[in-house]
Amino acid sequence: DPSSRRSLLRQLQALIKRTSNKAAQTSTCVLILLFSLGLILFPSYSPFRRGPGDSRDGDRPTGGNGEAAGAPAEAGGEGGG
Repeated sequence: DPSSRRSLLRQLQALIKRTSNKAAQTSTCVLILLFSLGLILFPSYSPFRRGPGDSRDGDRPTGGNGEAAGAPAEAGGEGGG
């Protein structure tokens, strides 16, 4: 009687191992499929982009008066006495 219980317990453990492994494989497969679908639907999505019109050189400072950024205003020699 104890040996039959032990055998039954081993069969039950084997069944649980098989089904849990199968469930892990299925969930992993579903996760990968969802991730791939997301990459296909949103290939150019960037969470770090600030706005729709930003480009890579959007952080480069530009001078408001047409001169190069960082150039001194007196460099042209205009208005000197």
